[in-house]
Amino acid sequence: MSIEFSLIIPTVGRKIELEQLLESINLLSYNKDKLEVIIVDQNPKGFLDDIIVKFKDKLNILHLRVNFRGAAKARNYGLKFAKGKYIHFPDDDSSYERDTLKKVQTLFETHNYDAIAVKVLDPETKQAALLNFSNKRTFINCFNFFRLTIEFNTFWKKEILVNLKGFDERLGVGTYFSSEESGDLILRALKKGCNIIYCPNIIIYHPDKRNPESEKIFTYALGFGALLRKHLKDRNICILPYTISYVGKSIVGIIIFSILNRRLFRKYKNRLLGTLKGYVEAGKIF
Repeated sequence: MSIEFSLIIPTVGRKIELEQLLESINLLSYNKDKLEVIIVDQNPKGFLDDIIVKFKDKLNILHLRVNFRGAAKARNYGLKFAKGKYIHFPDDDSSYERDTLKKVQTLFETHNYDAIAVKVLDPETKQAALLNFSNKRTFINCFNFFRLTIEFNTFWKKEILVNLKGFDERLGVGTYFSSEESGDLILRALKKGCNIIYCPNIIIYHPDKRNPESEKIFTYALGFGALLRKHLKDRNICILPYTISYVGKSIVGIIIFSILNRRLFRKYKNRLLGTLKGYVEAGKIF
């Protein structure tokens, strides 16, 4: 039986969350013979052994131990082994609704979509997580991709990912520019004319971790600065709406909260400083 879905999971430092994710995969209302789980293990040797043993007879698991760190690099590594027609990269602390894959496959088979973005909810509150996801079905474009897509909420046709050469391994968690590997992939896909739809009736779960501490805001902004530098160099004007939103909010926040709220002032200041530093540093590689 052919593999329809390859679920590629980079993981480091999480056991309980990974076990919960695998359990949600095991509970899917989907033929398990048609999916494979590729775990790209960046942990010390033996860290996940008990988890792998627990699910090895329930799921088709390929356990790949690697000696490097980096989410984008791990996803690309897993992609090399993927046999499925459709690819998904769930975070190791995310989980699926029972009908997620069934709904995604139906859309791929009945429409000419290259990728499908889905809604992300916090598993406790059942409210939109990480982004303020819309309840309206819409095509992804230059004006909304940064509001509706994250690396783990988007399902891809394998041939599209291969054509795009996967994620840029110079961006994202585990690199100096510790974000925006997803934004970069979507921007490159849009530039090539890929047809990407956002469907809010398809759900995956992930804890809502917004409002990170000041240090992370700065490091995430490094990624945006690098993203901006890369796509301006590539003359991809699709980056401009995101730039106006990201930089504009930072400047307005600095002005408004310089007197009203010092904590929020530092947040927006660090976003702007991180963007500027990321843009300059990215000149060394882009």
